[in-house]
Amino acid sequence: MTTTLEGKLIIIGGITGGIGSKLAARLQAAGATVTGFSRSGGTGDFGEVTPCDATDPAQLDAYFDQIIATHGKIDAYAHALGSIYLKPAHLTPPEDWNATLLQNLGSAFYALRACAKRMQGNSYGNLLFFSSAAAQVGIANHEAIAAAKGGIEAMVRSAAATYASRGLRINAIAPSLTATSLALSLIHISEPTRQAEI
Repeated sequence: MTTTLEGKLIIIGGITGGIGSKLAARLQAAGATVTGFSRSGGTGDFGEVTPCDATDPAQLDAYFDQIIATHGKIDAYAHALGSIYLKPAHLTPPEDWNATLLQNLGSAFYALRACAKRMQGNSYGNLLFFSSAAAQVGIANHEAIAAAKGGIEAMVRSAAATYASRGLRINAIAPSLTATSLALSLIHISEPTRQAEI
């Protein structure tokens, strides 16, 4: 059975990233209208990409207000952004810990907050967040990022219970290390090889 997403508006946070851009291409191929934002904005395969810093709740509110003003609805949102931080706890400065939490868990919470406000009135909608395998199994030197991604999973479980009666389905997936530009130095795959395998 072929899935069609004709008429569905799907927003991707981090649409220019390795995961976000590939997800956008798949969704668009299935018929969805896909748009999104990234921290720096710019132009991509999906037209103009709005600059928006997801660690700033005011910027997210303004972005989603503009989406509603332009499209009238949001059918789904995917939060495909975050960071990788690999250091043992005793070598992690407080500022790096705080930045890792903000870039991953903080941005996810602010996106959930902004979307839930605007989507619950529709009585339907889907939100997807990205966790990490590091949140589920013990991997050395992942203390900060494991805590941040584990927080996303806990947030999603609670939010799924909160908003289920309002028609919102909220989920997280937890991939292992993925061959994106952000992770190339960790998995020792050259950029040309990665592109050839996609």
